[in-house]
Amino acid sequence: MVGDFVSDVYGWMRSKKPGANGEYKRAWNLFKAGKTREGYQKIENILDQATVAMDILEEDYSDKKHVLAYDNATIHTACAPDALSAVSMTLKPSNNFNKVKGSDDIACCVRMRDETFKDRTPQCLYYSDGSFKGIKVLIAERRAKGHDLPDPDAPAPDSSSAKKIKAQCGNNFKCRHTTSTQFCLKKVLYMEPDFQAQKSILEEHCDRQGFEVIFFPKYHPELNFIEQCWGYAKRIYRMCPPSSKEEDLTRNMLEALDAVPLASMRRFATRSSRFADAYFRGLDGVDAAWANKKYRGHSTLPLSYLDDLRQRKTRR
Repeated sequence: MVGDFVSDVYGWMRSKKPGANGEYKRAWNLFKAGKTREGYQKIENILDQATVAMDILEEDYSDKKHVLAYDNATIHTACAPDALSAVSMTLKPSNNFNKVKGSDDIACCVRMRDETFKDRTPQCLYYSDGSFKGIKVLIAERRAKGHDLPDPDAPAPDSSSAKKIKAQCGNNFKCRHTTSTQFCLKKVLYMEPDFQAQKSILEEHCDRQGFEVIFFPKYHPELNFIEQCWGYAKRIYRMCPPSSKEEDLTRNMLEALDAVPLASMRRFATRSSRFADAYFRGLDGVDAAWANKKYRGHSTLPLSYLDDLRQRKTRR
């Protein structure tokens, strides 16, 4: 398998000039996936590839500001083991909090980094003996520092009885991605600004080198034009003569990638731009697909798109 970066201005990412060995420096990541081969992608592979990409951009394209865009895969959005997260926090003090498996597949407790009060002073999550304080204590400390948070020992605001606010919604913290007013103590912390501002390990890695990272929305491959570049390369690859030799297959794959024309990449990028503009204007998937086809060649929708859309729906 292969991973790479692409731009509608420059094409596949590579250095402007070949090195001493006559080869261009590339940002692609060639990986032989499989349990009996090189295993499977890990965050270390993603970070190494990002480092190569940033080095190329700094060396040869430093006159522009570059943003690295990734799809919303779990491996891209994963946080560091010590990252601030309320998801696995326990209600009461614990000596067995934030267990993480290491490279040797042995789990050990990783000390989570400090939180931040609203006055920008640090809030330690642990007692002096190293045990985790628990959600109730952390909320109480924040309330004492002026945070507008509910009292964890008071009755729930949506309850007519004396029931306290529950520690967690369901077995898997199901309320974290909802806007429900029925909340739990875990979500109280989860929605705090310092928790919301926690970045993925990939974002933190690129931040240290001065590069911004963004993620495409889940389940919207039409917004990422590299998907069409892969499709074009796969078509070229399927036209290559069959072979059982690994070196032939690798060479065919790399040649197929280089066969994607820059002009086609720009058309693919324009198509993705139309979809993004359609969603920004409030169109749903069906109407966005219609607009993308009708205004082919435009990077954004024209001012007449609403009138054209009404006429289309009237005719139906």
